[in-house]
Amino acid sequence: MKITNRVHSRIITIMLLLICPTANAITSGKTFFKPRATGQDAVLTQAMNIAFVNQEDPCLAIDTTTFYQQSTNADDLARYFFPNCKSEIIIKEQVDSQTDVWAGWLGISGLTGNFASTVAIRPRHRSFGTVVHLHKNLSHSVKNMWMSATMPFVQVEHDLNLTECCRQDAALSFDQLPVQAQLCAAESSLNACQAFRHPLLRYAKMKNGVQKLAGLADITFNLGYTYEHEQKKCIARLYGSFIAPMGYKPNPEYAFAPIIGNGRHFGFGAGADLEFELSHTDHHRASLISHFTYHYLLRGVEKRTFDLTSRGPWSRYVSVLDNNNKAIGFQFAANFLTQEMFITPKSVINYMLSLRGTTRSSFRYEMGYNMYYRAEEDVRLRNPLPTNILLTDIPFTIAQDSGPAPDTNTPLNTCDADLRSATHPTILSHQFYMATGFAGTIHHNPCEMSVGGSYEFAHKNVSIDKWGLFFKINLAI
Repeated sequence: MKITNRVHSRIITIMLLLICPTANAITSGKTFFKPRATGQDAVLTQAMNIAFVNQEDPCLAIDTTTFYQQSTNADDLARYFFPNCKSEIIIKEQVDSQTDVWAGWLGISGLTGNFASTVAIRPRHRSFGTVVHLHKNLSHSVKNMWMSATMPFVQVEHDLNLTECCRQDAALSFDQLPVQAQLCAAESSLNACQAFRHPLLRYAKMKNGVQKLAGLADITFNLGYTYEHEQKKCIARLYGSFIAPMGYKPNPEYAFAPIIGNGRHFGFGAGADLEFELSHTDHHRASLISHFTYHYLLRGVEKRTFDLTSRGPWSRYVSVLDNNNKAIGFQFAANFLTQEMFITPKSVINYMLSLRGTTRSSFRYEMGYNMYYRAEEDVRLRNPLPTNILLTDIPFTIAQDSGPAPDTNTPLNTCDADLRSATHPTILSHQFYMATGFAGTIHHNPCEMSVGGSYEFAHKNVSIDKWGLFFKINLAI
């Protein structure tokens, strides 16, 4: 017991060091965001059911967890997408020290060439659904063996909450623009909101409204072995794990698009659950429960948008020209900078430490901490960039009768691809939770009902800070 207490003291010390605030390194100018998958939320999949399965040892245990989660860090998420670590940007035709993005990049035309506006986003994430966990005892075939499957049914909603204000020199319609601009109306925009969803922009759009996606996320299969101490002071479960992708591949058409699962990546790994009995009297029993899993997500193909190193953040919106078909006119670079890529998500680690108690009246409680780690992705182009696309040093403006001079055009170069702009950085987040419930029987079958809440946060703006509520029903048959 002394060794066990020493080990857990060290684990708690390490957890506290990880939780303590560190220097906040702000990530900005990214094109892609992937939140934590529901199937990898240890609170939803493990809370209030580890001890239940071990103690009752049923032939089949069915756990259903209905949940609701909502983000709280809109300002941080805005900085993740916007350039220069800003939560709002200033777009102007006449560039000065306050300008973040030149209006010419977006093809915005003002009445007199002095367009100016402030654009802001407040990204919001919301998810709800039911996680079904099945645990089957295989002791009738192999002693102490078991298998389980976790199936999350989820609806995810993302909303950028795009707004634009303080407009100057903005036209209400193309009829108000000079005749020269009206002739090029198919390629220009009246304001930033219109530019971000321009008909000629096929990818990296910014939608002012809710994007929804629903379905079955990745299914996690576990096959393991349970060891129980003679006096049941310690229960250990060791298992291998496999993730079968059931969700959807990320859609590059819109920024901050909802994602279910891990983006259709297979994964494999292993885990261990430990339960130590701290005290046991006629009126109360308390246990310390530890849960650890490791998964490695394999390489897959996704379509993502990226920027150019030479042009900097948001160069995906710069104007380009097809050298083989100049008749099509100018287009947004994002149409050609959205390519199929080899994506390797790599390692995912979940660790949870919780205290669980049961009273004589069958009242149960649990409180704990969950650490989640996901490694930075490895992103590589599947094919070289097209060489017939020319970057324009002078993007389209209403003052131009035709395209820029040939000597100002630069061909796309694969070496100029800024793949880090399309790479999701490393995530390290922390989640605290608490749950209470009652245990009983239904037709002589053990059952349990519980309700709980959680809050997850990270010290960097690469993860979603969110609060959540969940309701769990456990049944053994």
